Amino acid sequence: MERRTRSLLSIFSSSAILPMSQIDRRRYFKAASVMRIIAIAIIGGLLIWLLRDRSGVLVATLAAWVFPGTIITWRAYRRYVVLAPYVWVRDFMTLALLAALSPALLVPAMMCILAILAFCCYTLQRRTTIVLGMLGFLSVTTAGIIDGGEMAITAVVFFPVALAAVMLPTSISAKVVHRHLSINSRIAEGLGLCLWETTDPPGRPDTQYYLYGNSSRLLGEPAGVVLTNALWESLLHPDDIDIGTQIDDAIDSGRDYRVRYRQLHTDGEFRWIEEVGQLQRNDAGVVTNLMGMTQDISRHVRIDQQLTQLDSIVENLDVSVSVGKLVDRDDPLSLTLVYENRMARQLEPDMPRVGHRLVDFNPAAFDTTNHRGLGYVMAEVARGGQPRFYRDAHLRIAGKIRLFSMVLSPLPDDHVGVVLQDLSELHEARVELERLAFNDQLTGLPNRTRLRQLLVDAPVGTVVAVLDLDKFTEINDAFGHACGDEVVIEVANIVSDSPDGVIVARLGGDEFGILVPANLHPGIDIGNRISAALRRPVVLPNGLTLQTSASIGITTKTKTDTTADELLRQADVAMNRAKRFRSGCEIYESRNHTSAPHRMMLMGELRRAIRGHELELYYQPIVDCHTGEIQRLEGVLQWRHPTLGLLQSSDFVEMLELSNLNGEVTLYALTEAVSQVVAWRAAGLPAAVSVNVGGATVQDADLVGRIIELISNAALPPGTIGLELTERHLMLGSGISDQSLRRLAEAGVWLTIDHFGTGSSPLAALRQLPANALKIDKVLIDDLRSGDGSLISAIVTLAHNLGMLLTADGVDDELSLRWLRSNGADLVQGAFVAAPMPAHDIAQLLTPHVQLPLAR
Repeated sequence: MERRTRSLLSIFSSSAILPMSQIDRRRYFKAASVMRIIAIAIIGGLLIWLLRDRSGVLVATLAAWVFPGTIITWRAYRRYVVLAPYVWVRDFMTLALLAALSPALLVPAMMCILAILAFCCYTLQRRTTIVLGMLGFLSVTTAGIIDGGEMAITAVVFFPVALAAVMLPTSISAKVVHRHLSINSRIAEGLGLCLWETTDPPGRPDTQYYLYGNSSRLLGEPAGVVLTNALWESLLHPDDIDIGTQIDDAIDSGRDYRVRYRQLHTDGEFRWIEEVGQLQRNDAGVVTNLMGMTQDISRHVRIDQQLTQLDSIVENLDVSVSVGKLVDRDDPLSLTLVYENRMARQLEPDMPRVGHRLVDFNPAAFDTTNHRGLGYVMAEVARGGQPRFYRDAHLRIAGKIRLFSMVLSPLPDDHVGVVLQDLSELHEARVELERLAFNDQLTGLPNRTRLRQLLVDAPVGTVVAVLDLDKFTEINDAFGHACGDEVVIEVANIVSDSPDGVIVARLGGDEFGILVPANLHPGIDIGNRISAALRRPVVLPNGLTLQTSASIGITTKTKTDTTADELLRQADVAMNRAKRFRSGCEIYESRNHTSAPHRMMLMGELRRAIRGHELELYYQPIVDCHTGEIQRLEGVLQWRHPTLGLLQSSDFVEMLELSNLNGEVTLYALTEAVSQVVAWRAAGLPAAVSVNVGGATVQDADLVGRIIELISNAALPPGTIGLELTERHLMLGSGISDQSLRRLAEAGVWLTIDHFGTGSSPLAALRQLPANALKIDKVLIDDLRSGDGSLISAIVTLAHNLGMLLTADGVDDELSLRWLRSNGADLVQGAFVAAPMPAHDIAQLLTPHVQLPLAR
């Protein structure tokens, strides 16, 4: 029921009005409103005249019912611009009532009803028109029956004929008009156009009425189909205010116009609008009104802006961009250049190429004998072939062959895009960079990076050697870095004079790397050959002659997956060992590498070893080389590791010096030594022990104070506890070392300068040193075995002159012992005398007057 009610109401409401342009709607309903007002006035006046003799109340009631319709009509039109169908229903009822009251008005009422129905056929939906037609016929029939006259009956009979004669052709015409309106609206909507018209006086148009198209594309509100000049100007972009003046000037001069401007949309953004206006003229040529169209062209403007930016980007690219067109699809030689950017024009600035065939200005492009025939490839791509890319296209440009990278891309209409990047300078720069990256600038030899690359591909069995010049720093200090560079160059020349296949590289400073192919020479042979070559004096360009020597470390690639860094590390470890022991050349052995992973692991376990008393002191006798009587013991730390067993001091002492535990280990060793000496003396076994300590000990004043306190608290005779400090770690001559040594000496600590002869202590500082003994290094004893004892003799004399005892370490054979005894040495120790042993084993040797059976 509710749905039927809504449907019935919709028939007589404003929703039944057919869609039409606003200007047409105004025209139709304005005319209808004026005619209705006139009709009401005439018919109402005529009715009052005809009924003047009847009751005055009746006349007044009719006047009150009829005449207010004029005011209602005008106000409804002004407010809604339309007259709803229910207005016509009221009119039909009013006309029928008037015809019934006055038979003379029947024919005028019929004519008014026919006029109203004709208007409704153009403005209302078909079903509403049919209902109104039925109501009109019912109204006329009712009036005729009430009248009852012959003329009334005749009029009623012929009214349907008149009704059909009016409504049928009018409905058909209205259908055609509205179909055209619908078609035009869909076309305008599809094209994104809004067509409009003005009805203002020519030359002063103020209001636009949209005819077709959806105005929401322009304004954002479909209902806003009337646009005044004031509203239009308020929506303009501030930079486009002068557009109104341009339009007015065009209209004033009688010209059509086309303009673009930005207009504010309800979404808050400015849209680009294109407006076209055409002046309409009558047959006499007089301007009657203005019609035109507007279109939202924001998307086209953005595309144009992007294309402009793209053109600018392409034009200013640092690569050559050109476009060719295949004029004849069947003729590759018809490929013609149609566009070049700035870089393309600079390739041959003196030769006009755009508009010319490629074969005319670059015939080599079609040469398939000596070149790739790139012209034929371009033609194939232009016909729609696959894109092509060339990394190394050699093209003849301006008479020279240059290296380019080339990209060929198909474009519409048999065009091909060609992008060229000149790689000639880049290629030359790359060659130079490779030379700089892989060659040493001073010597011209391959550098470390190049050697690492070669080691990656080197086969198993390849020998790798690292050479480092001895005392090169002294050369720089004495003669300057320029002289040092000359020495490096001369050494590079000497080392480079190697058999074919051997590669020599400079690793940096005075360090060289040597790669020897597998099976060319054994490692030690390579070391000997290099050492022999370096014995030749080095003559510098300034005439200076120097004698050089080097320490060499050698390793061999035994596995394919051994990295270059690992091989260089192994050779470097061996070289450092050769430098430390002055052996000249060393072969890498993993057990000698204190930086091996398992030894680095040990560094992390040292603190635990101290807390768990895993470190033990072994004692090696230091005896009088004449009597064999034990004078002192050297306390040597051993590590009883829970999983690795007993580790010798050589396995972790160097590593200990790299850690921050040196002070703790020193105090630990001295505590063990003091406790053991106290126990031995309590048992009647006199003993004196010296402990090796790190070089940083005497640089730490607090640590020195703790050592003195530890020894003083033991209340042992002076000299019972001693420290052995290496010469190279003492930094003799520095204020800190000298002051610490004096404090230790004053506290009764026996001081021994260990490894003497391997450092560079100034003799003036040695003269002031409060030491008790000098201990010559094992390396010097090795020199003694080779027959060179001159240096030892000098040290013996020096020690005695300074009031110190001379101790020789590393005495491993009888011959060395005899020589030392004969040349004034005081004390000796080494494998020939006795090896380090635990405290309980050495106790039996501490009995007074026990002598070790040294050969005499």
